[in-house]
Amino acid sequence: MDIPGYKIIRELGRGGMAIVYLAEHEKFGREVALKVMSAALGDDESFQTRFLREARTLARTSHPNIVTVYDVDVHEGNYYFSMEFHTGGDLKDRLREGLSPADALRITREMASALGRAHECGIIHRDIKPGNILFARDGRAILTDFGIARNYDAETQLTQLGTMVGTPRYMSPEQARGMALEGPSDLYSLGIVLYEMLAGVPPFQAEDAIALGIKHVSEPPPALPDDLAEYQPLVERLLAKEPQDRPTSGDSLAREIAEMERTLPPASRIVRQLHAPIQSPSEATLVSAPRPARSPAADLGQTQPSGASVPTQDTSRSSKTFLWAGGALATLALAAGAYFLQPASDTPRPAPAVTAAAPPALQADPDSDVARWLQRAGEALAADQLMTPENDNAVLWFQRVLKLRPDNPAARAGLDRVAERYVELGEQKLKRRDTDSARLYAERARQLAPGATGLTGLEAKLAGAEADNTKREQKLLDLGTQLRVTGLLGGARTAEEEGKRSEAIRLYRQALDLDAGNREAREGLARLEREPQTVARKNESPDAAE
Repeated sequence: MDIPGYKIIRELGRGGMAIVYLAEHEKFGREVALKVMSAALGDDESFQTRFLREARTLARTSHPNIVTVYDVDVHEGNYYFSMEFHTGGDLKDRLREGLSPADALRITREMASALGRAHECGIIHRDIKPGNILFARDGRAILTDFGIARNYDAETQLTQLGTMVGTPRYMSPEQARGMALEGPSDLYSLGIVLYEMLAGVPPFQAEDAIALGIKHVSEPPPALPDDLAEYQPLVERLLAKEPQDRPTSGDSLAREIAEMERTLPPASRIVRQLHAPIQSPSEATLVSAPRPARSPAADLGQTQPSGASVPTQDTSRSSKTFLWAGGALATLALAAGAYFLQPASDTPRPAPAVTAAAPPALQADPDSDVARWLQRAGEALAADQLMTPENDNAVLWFQRVLKLRPDNPAARAGLDRVAERYVELGEQKLKRRDTDSARLYAERARQLAPGATGLTGLEAKLAGAEADNTKREQKLLDLGTQLRVTGLLGGARTAEEEGKRSEAIRLYRQALDLDAGNREAREGLARLEREPQTVARKNESPDAAE
């Protein structure tokens, strides 16, 4: 490779339509990253115009977190541009090593600021992902690779039509739908990167790009680990399905994160390791393992069916603690008459020390077992051990009391409180759209106390949510069909352009099997089926005989 004014030192990497070299700018004697596009792209006039326009615009976009472009030109049909060369690696490397929440916020803030500047200049990145975030020697995050060849780079295409552009794991819902993109699309992709930096795995994973696109369009982001719950609202805003529900700009997002950074606790500086290896975004199958989930059925004292997957018990910040007080049960459970309940744990917690004297009603009870069981029940309820572990849970101890003293008011009130707790858990799950877990909690509440406070309301909400789920599932089927048809049409067009007539016909027919009225598939199939007749007529003409 020979580019005037540059001395090629070595190849740094290559993609489907470009090679990046480490080169020396001979005039200034500095090392640069030289990206040379494939000569094949030079035949496309729209690419020529777009490449030069966007590259020159980027060259004028000065920002400490955007890679500096030094030069843009074309030589012997090879379009190229030179830019800063950074030796600090990229975010993919940092993810393998693990990041602290504080680092994740700083990187996100710097990228938000960079995107704010790019969007002001009319540039939409379209491919925000860890591999496109570099690091300078001073630790600054640097945004690079601004999608100059966005319709052509094989590593970032979902179809050959150019209707969906971006790495599937990080694409926005509007990218998955092939819609026009604006600034909020980049902020969504940045939200995916933020989630991955915090949790160690991307929020959405699937076996293929189509299924992944459907998740981006339809599924809410999963909850972060409990100790990162304070970042959940930010993640959910960035990953909102509708662009208007995301932050208004990169600059406003950067300011919001800066405010968060001022109050970060010391624990936010602790580096978190990856939960699973992250594979290349260009791989067809994504196999990163999700975090193990705690089954609500286990907390309900039920056996989870084989192969079922039920998310963990909700322990968001609003539900990590709640005040339990009042009545004889509260007096039994704690000296002060109140106790803050902690989230459920798979490991039984040590019982808190109780130093208060038993209330008069229990001192008068001739059976000391009742007092002891009520105390054990209160401690289990305080620890959220509702029906597990099997030999030490609130329901077990309350029911033992009622077996001995059927009219004991504290035990009856205790079971009512367990039922109310299940209603609370059901409401939390419903907010997360986890209707299966919410239904399990509602059923358990009804078994314990049919008149539990809030149960009727929860069941009514469940009925509505389940009806909505049925409609949503149908929409997902329709969307999946739409995305698959788009992919088939893209493949058919490519096959047709490459002269692979049989392959193109097969793909057009598959598209019609899914969408019988698709105009493009019908016209493409008709055009290809006419070709043999056209060739035959040419062979029979007098000119052909000569």
